[in-house]
Amino acid sequence: ATEPIGYDYDPATDFLNINEYEKIQLLELADLFLNGTPLRTIERIFKEKGYKHKHGVWDPKQMRRALRSKLYIGYIKHNEDHYPGDHTPIFTEETHRKLVKLLDARAEQYKLTGVKPGANTTYLGGLLYCKHCGGKYSKHLNSRYKEGKPKVYWYSCYSRCKKVKKMIKDPNCKNKNWKMVELDEAIFTEIKKLGLDPN
Repeated sequence: ATEPIGYDYDPATDFLNINEYEKIQLLELADLFLNGTPLRTIERIFKEKGYKHKHGVWDPKQMRRALRSKLYIGYIKHNEDHYPGDHTPIFTEETHRKLVKLLDARAEQYKLTGVKPGANTTYLGGLLYCKHCGGKYSKHLNSRYKEGKPKVYWYSCYSRCKKVKKMIKDPNCKNKNWKMVELDEAIFTEIKKLGLDPN
C-alpha cells in the first residue's frame, strides 16, 4: 500500500509514525476548508507556501480524499471495512464529522448547480460575507456579458444574486456588488501596507 500523507511507515515496528511537517499541512487544510475556502484556492495557497508531501504537491482530488479519510481519526481500512488502529490520530472525530458534512454539502451543491466547487478560483473565495444578511459572497460574471466582449467578474452576495437557492439568507438583500479586480486590489494594497508596517 502507498505510504499515507501525514505518517511515515516504520517496517521494523510495523507502525505508522506521525510526519510532523505533513501533519501541519493536513491541519491547515482542514482549518481553511472548514472556514469556507475552496479547494482550488487552498491548492494555490499551498503552492505559494511551497508545501509538499512525500508524493508531491497537493491537488483538490488528494485534498478531498484526505479530508474524508478515517485514517486521520485512528482507523485502518481493510477491503471496505475500517478497524481501530494503533497510530495517533491527526483529526478529532468531531472535526472529521464536520469535514465530511461540508464535503457532502459541496457535492450536493455541484449536483444542483452544475458548478464544480472551487472551479471558479478567486483570491477572496470563501472569505467574504455580507454585512447586511450574513450570506457568502461569490464570483459572478457580469449579467450583461455578450460573447466576444471582455469578461467582467463581480463579487456578489448569494442572497442578492439568488444563484443558489439554499445559500439565500435574505431574499430582500440589496448589499453592494463589488467588481472583483477592484476589491482584490484594495485588499492587496492593505496587505502591502501591513507588510511595510514595523509594528
